[in-house]
Order: sequence, then structure tokens, then C-alpha cells
Amino acid sequence: MNRGYRLTVTVCCFLAAVLATGACHGLVIYNPSPVYSYFEGMRGYYATSTPALTDDAFATWLNPPALGTGKASGLAYAHSFTDSTFSGDDALGFVIKNFGFGMEFMKLREPWMSSGRQRTNKYTLSLGGRLWRNVYLGGSYAWLSSDICDLDRGSTWSLGLLLRPHRMVSVGLLGRDLNSPTYYGNEFKPIVEASLGFRPFDERLTLFTNVLLRTEELDIRAPGGDLLETQPASFANFGIEARPWPGINIMGTYDEDGNWSLALALPGGRSTVGTVVTTEKESRPYRRQTYGVIGVATSSFWQETVLNPIKRYVEIDMSGAIGEAHPGFSLFGGGPRYTTRELINKIAYAAESREVEAILIRMGDISTSSAIADELRQALTDFRATGKKVIVYADMPANREYYLATASDYIILAPNGHLGLTGLKMGVSFVGGTLDKLGVEPHYTRKGKYKSAAEQVAHDSFTEPSREALNHVLDDFYAKFVEDIAEGRGMSENAVRSLIDRGPYMPEEALELRLVDRLAYWDEVPDILDELLERSSSRLRYRQFAGRKRGQPRWDEPPVIGIVYGTGMILQGSNRQEPIIGAVMGPRTMASAFRKLREDESVKAVIFRIDSGGGDMAASDQIRREVELTAGEKPVIVSMSGMAGSGGYHIACDGTTILADDATITGSIGGFNIWFRTRGLYEKLGINKEIFTRGENADLFPSWNEATERDFEVSRHFTGKYYDKFINDVARGRGMTADEVHEVAQGRMWAGRSAKEIGLIDEIGGLAEAMRLAKEEAGIPAGEYVTYRVLPKQLGFWDFMAGRSGGALATQIEVPESIKGVLNEAAYIELLQREANLYLMPYRIEVE
Repeated sequence: MNRGYRLTVTVCCFLAAVLATGACHGLVIYNPSPVYSYFEGMRGYYATSTPALTDDAFATWLNPPALGTGKASGLAYAHSFTDSTFSGDDALGFVIKNFGFGMEFMKLREPWMSSGRQRTNKYTLSLGGRLWRNVYLGGSYAWLSSDICDLDRGSTWSLGLLLRPHRMVSVGLLGRDLNSPTYYGNEFKPIVEASLGFRPFDERLTLFTNVLLRTEELDIRAPGGDLLETQPASFANFGIEARPWPGINIMGTYDEDGNWSLALALPGGRSTVGTVVTTEKESRPYRRQTYGVIGVATSSFWQETVLNPIKRYVEIDMSGAIGEAHPGFSLFGGGPRYTTRELINKIAYAAESREVEAILIRMGDISTSSAIADELRQALTDFRATGKKVIVYADMPANREYYLATASDYIILAPNGHLGLTGLKMGVSFVGGTLDKLGVEPHYTRKGKYKSAAEQVAHDSFTEPSREALNHVLDDFYAKFVEDIAEGRGMSENAVRSLIDRGPYMPEEALELRLVDRLAYWDEVPDILDELLERSSSRLRYRQFAGRKRGQPRWDEPPVIGIVYGTGMILQGSNRQEPIIGAVMGPRTMASAFRKLREDESVKAVIFRIDSGGGDMAASDQIRREVELTAGEKPVIVSMSGMAGSGGYHIACDGTTILADDATITGSIGGFNIWFRTRGLYEKLGINKEIFTRGENADLFPSWNEATERDFEVSRHFTGKYYDKFINDVARGRGMTADEVHEVAQGRMWAGRSAKEIGLIDEIGGLAEAMRLAKEEAGIPAGEYVTYRVLPKQLGFWDFMAGRSGGALATQIEVPESIKGVLNEAAYIELLQREANLYLMPYRIEVE
């Protein structure tokens, strides 16, 4: 049973309550329930407005504690009618987060007077909050403005508690008239309303009961003392609500006096339209036997409709940067346009929506890793598996853009564009020659013949082992690139290789070779879509679609899966943005994130999403330790993005399960120590330095004097010890022996498919697969709704003003790619000077 169902049913409850104002005269003593509170207003004449069920905008009047559930935000309007006239009273209310306000506009007549109907307005303020998990507290204050003198300025208080210990059980307690208000000498003692909701099978069927209690019977008298009615000390009713199909909600109630009500509501989008009819078994003075109400309610949640929705296609402008997380606050903005999690979740949502029949992607220049491109490609493939279509329009797609486009049913290329299908390349910059010209002499030791990070600054090219490892990675990338394009375009792999070798292509050539399906301008695309979909389809912009928030049907707070993002270079301290280097992952921030999720009992599993080439050895080990501690208490699913190598793999190795994409670069299990002798640079600048020491090793790793064998001996000792620890950590985490790890380590990088073959990862998969696996390992059924708690939180405006952004202002400034490359290499050298012992991959390994 979805969120829209519960909203609609409660709309019905509230709408029926509005009827009371149209069916009664004077004080609402004519209620289907003979137990009622002081001037119930909207609550009157409908016993199914129970504290156990109501958790939407109508909670302003009916159940203030429900404002603490976070589901109540919205607007409500209702109009009452009777069996003799459609003219009635009106009510309007709204809820913003935990605060609600309601207004009721009525014309009333006192039963013992012959005068005409008098204006009476009621205003209600309500507030609710969360006490503990699944426990909510709330209250309301209502006051009257009336031409009836004894009602004018009257007021009443209420206070309630809502408990939802299980997804199938809801208990509501509401105390009303806590201030014992009076009306013409009738003192209304506090009344307790207790209700229980139970779902015996699932959220599609709810049974409930409601009991109204007072300490004793209450006589209601006219001003002259004549007895009008006697309220019993208790009264009960029973009800059922059901959603036989999505978008249709039916409710019925029956009480101990034999009265009954029926309600029908049709939710759709962010609104619900409903109507209620109530019939009383016995006609008492001043009562209507049949009455009803209609109303419209809005919600912050999106609901499916039973009506055949207008078919739409979602248009996504796929261009710009796609990354793992949006950055914290910066005066200059910046950061990725989309995040991976956002896109794959919304594509999956589009696959489920009855309204969406296709996705149209306007492909621009994309800046992202090969692994993220592959994850998005898989998301589009899954979307197509539902029978829906993906259409891509591109002007000048290059390799990555075309690779993503081949996940579609149909590719449209601009007539004046071109197809840049040319193959893959991998580039690494070397600054050894530059340092030599500057008079800077690098010295290093390493453990692992493939550990190539120091070679970038110590040489002008890679050694043969490093070249071998990089070529192996590129081979895996290229094989995946060819396989997926061949599958997407219905060609053989040999044919695709041949086409790549002959690229790039002019539009007519690409069309003739079946690399694209049509040449057209952007303004022609809507007509092409109508042709492909065989119907007229309207556009739904991505941001409009992505802004839809789907509600969840369960009563209790759903289980939580934590997501920890570990991105950037690993250095001591806290997460931050550093000038030139960019994102930094710090053990203080990461430890805090894992500790919070580890100690939170509502968190059933943790996903650790990594995109890092490593960094400081000690900092990496501190983060790894937090992963180890967390994995000892709950599943930790490691999801590797574009890169999780060296220190980036070290922090992953203790995960319960490790996933990587085919295009993820991982491994690089090794270490190195580096220092720089800068005497030559100083002398070029005319600077001299004299060194005074005490202690044999005071000038260890000298920047001025010549390096000695003792320097290299110490360096090799520390590098070896760090390597041994890395090997042992991986062996323990992966269930391997140290020798087995050493065979695949030695600083060698691997693509995801090879990493699985040698046991460094468990499965090939992206973030979507990690989410599925987290539920499975936590024992959560596949179809059950979960929420995600994402840490670390991004720094906001006040963090920025307090100086906790760590240089975010500088790093968000966009610079040309050519200059950015030089700055990144300079940052790499600066890092190596600052952090001598590192689990680090080459700073920039680019696959284009």
C-alpha cells in the first residue's frame, strides 16, 4: 500500500469530518459518535479520523503527533454537503514540515434558538516532532471567532502520542479538551482517543479500531437546563481500508450504534480527490441521516494514478561533469552537474513509472570516468529491459559519449556534426626532465616492481614493468569498449574494431556504416519520437521528474543503509578541498562517518563508495581500521568507482563484499618513499645553506647534502615494513595468504575484470548493484523500501564562513584543461615533498 493510499484515506476521514459543520446546528453535539469533544468542528461526524492512521496534512486537525513523521507537508481543502443541498462549509489547512495551521469557515445555529445561522470560524495551530525512532509527540491549540457569544474566543488544547513499532502496527493516543472548556455551563472533561491499526498481510489492507473514553458519562444541557444528550463513558468503531489497485483507495467504517461510512479516493501525482458518504442508522434531533464531503489534498510525495496517465518521455541533457558527490558551499559554485547515484536512481524510477515510456538524452561533452560511464550505460540497458525506449541525440560525440549512446534503441546525429569514434588512449605525464633542469634531484625506494608513482617525478618515462601493467589495463578497457558497442549496435567485435581503426566519421559515413540511425536537427526530434513511439508523447524535463519524491507505504521508519563517500587523495586531517590538489579524504572525517553508522542501530548495512588513487600510508590505515570495525558489526559493501588503487584499495580491503566496474582501476598494492635534494635549485638562485646536526640520523633524507647509503637503507626498511603491512591487511581482509597477495601485488594496477579473476574484488557491478547487495546482506527483502543516510555531510554556508572549507573557494574556480594538467602535476610534486611514505598511484591516469 503506497503513500498515496494512506494520504487519500485520511483525506476521506477529514472530508467526512467537514460534513459535521454542514449537518449540525450550533455546538457539534450531533455526531455519529455519542462521545465527542468541545466544538469538534472538522472532526465531527466521522469516527475514522483515528490517531493511528492519520499522518498527512490533515493531522493539523486530527492527529498532531503525526506531524513528526515527516509525511505531513501539504495543503488540504474540503467542502461539505448534505442529502438536501450541496451548499455547505469550507476548510483550508497546510503543513510545512512539523508545523501546521488550519482554518474552518462555518455558518451555525444553536439548536434552542430560532435565529438564523451565525458565522463561526475555527483556527488551529499544531506542532509535532520525533521523540525516538518510531515514537512521535505532538499537540495543537484551537481557538474560535464566532457571532455566537458563548463560542467566541473559546479555545481547546490537545496532546498526543503516536507509536509505530512495526511496519504493520500503529498505535495512536490523543488527549483532547485538556483545558476542560465550557459551553453554556457544560464542562467538557478531557477525552482520550485510543486507536490501533493493523495490517495482517501487507500495506494494501489495513484493519483498525478506535475507542473514545471519558472517566464518566456527560450530560449536555441547554441554557434552561433541559437535557439535550448524554454522552456515554466510551464508544468504539471498526474499519477497513484497502487499495485494490494503484490509484484507487476504498475505506469503510462501522460503529457499535450501527452507523456506517464509505469513502472513495483517487490519488494521482501530488494531489488526491476524494468523496465520503456517511449514513446514520437512527435519526436523532437536528441530525441528517445521510451527508458527505468532497475535497482535494496535495502532498510533497508523488503518487501513481489509476487513470491511464499521459505518456511522456523524460529529456535528459547529458553534458558536463558527472561525479560522485556535489561539493560543499563555494562562492564560485562548481562541482559535477549530476552525481552517479542521482542519475541511476532516477533512471530506475523512470523504468517503474507508468507515465514514462521513453528517455531522450541530448548528449553533450561528458566529463567523467570510464567506470561511471559504464554504470550509466548499464542503467539505460536495464531501463530498456522493461520494454521502454532510449533515444539519444548527439552533435559531435567522442568515444565516451558514443559508448554511452550505444545503450540506446536509436541514435540521432546532427547533420553538421561528426562521430569521433577513434579508440582509447591512456596518458601519464612525467616531470623528471623538468626537475633535472631546475636542479632538483629525486631519490626514492619502492616495494613492488610495478609501483610506478615515483617514476613520474624521477624519470622521463615508465620502466618496462610499469608499461606492461598499464598496457594490460588499457587492453581490458578496450575489450570492454568494443564488446559493449558491438552488443549495442548488433555488430561483431571484429567489425567494431575495424570501424574504430577507420574513425572518425562524417555524419553521412556514420549513417551508412550503421553507427547511427538517423541524421536530423534538434528541432526535428519530437516528430521522430512520435514516429518511434507510435503515438504523440509530451516532454517531461529531467529536473522536473527528478524533483518528484516518492513516499513509502510502511508505518514505521524504514531500515537505513548508510553510504560513505571516500573521494580524493588520502591525507591526514579532515576532509577538505585543497588548492590545486582538489578533494582530500581525511581519516578524522571518515572515522566519524563510519562510527556514526556503526553505532546507529537503524543502519543495517553500509556502502563505501571509493574514488581515490591513495595517498598517505598512515591516513589510509586509519580509514581501513574504521571499515574493519564496521564490517565486524554490519555488512560493508565496497563500491569502487573510477579508481580505487593503492591507498584507495587499502581502505577497501576489509569490506564484507567488494564490487568494481569493468572499467575501475584498482590494486596497485605497494608502497614507496621519496625525497628531493633541492641544492641545485638553490644554487641556481644564488642561495647557500649551511647544515648543523646533532645525532647520527639528524640529516636523514637530506635536501642539501648528498644522499648516503644509510638514507637508502632506512628508506628501504620503512618501505618494506609498510608493504608487508599492506600485504597482510589485504590477505586478512580477502581471505588469502600473504604469498597469494604478493603474487598479484607489487604495485601492479588492474582493471575490474582482471581484479575479479585474481581475487582482489568479489563481483563486477556499480553503485546500483551495491545498493541491491547491501539489502540482501542485511536481510532486507528486495522489494522493501529503504532510506539512505549519506555521509560525510557536505560543508554548508556557515562551515564556509567559519573557514572549515579548507580552500574550497580556490578549488572551485574553473581553469582550462591544459593549465589544469600543469597545476595537477605541480600539486603532485608538492604532495610528494610533504608526504614521504605513500600508498599512491600515479596522480593522473587518463583514459580517453
